[in-house]
Amino acid sequence: EVSLTDAAFYNMTILSSGELTENTTWSASSSPYLVTGDITVPEGVTLTIEPGVEVRFTTSDDQSTGQDGNRVELNVMGELIAVGTATDSIVFTSSASSPAAADWYGIVKSGYQDRVFLMYCRGEYYKRFIHYNSYRGGTDGTDYNWATVDSSRIEHCLIRHGTEAAIWVYSSNYGFYYVKDNTFHDTPLIHGQSMSSHEIVIQNNTATDVFSYGFVFSSQVLSY
Repeated sequence: EVSLTDAAFYNMTILSSGELTENTTWSASSSPYLVTGDITVPEGVTLTIEPGVEVRFTTSDDQSTGQDGNRVELNVMGELIAVGTATDSIVFTSSASSPAAADWYGIVKSGYQDRVFLMYCRGEYYKRFIHYNSYRGGTDGTDYNWATVDSSRIEHCLIRHGTEAAIWVYSSNYGFYYVKDNTFHDTPLIHGQSMSSHEIVIQNNTATDVFSYGFVFSSQVLSY
């Protein structure tokens, strides 16, 4: 049960924490959405977010699970498609009346196959905005061809006010990633550790007020 004690919480769609059971669309007509605990998109399920949607994450996790038991995350083992437009972006932000960096955890991509596809989005006040954790690309973990794998993409996004990374990759293999035409502000940038056989395109991004680090990669086989 969620008590609406802040005026900013009124007229919002409150999402139940836990696991989605079927392909789901978060529509602009029901926006803004309030996420009070970890939501999981399981393998084989796609979450689609329409242009103009605003997703607000509370500053505590009613599930107390995931990468950070104190912070809410969107855990994607299946597929996340969040494609806005230049004039109607998708927003991932804090629900706090005075938001601060690390109010919520971020979007965690794990599992096999599928992808995260963000275009014309705004992500802010996160700990790690996108966290690839033990992710394996390709079809059934065997198809690693640029021509056939539908790549993970982060393009034309504004990513700002984070504490640990805009993009964090850990123990992930055989992925294909595009990070293009984004604006980063007031955040560490990209941290990659224990990466194997990745293809990464980092192109035409702008970064201001970066702290801690810009790019850190530790891998066995990595090309970019």
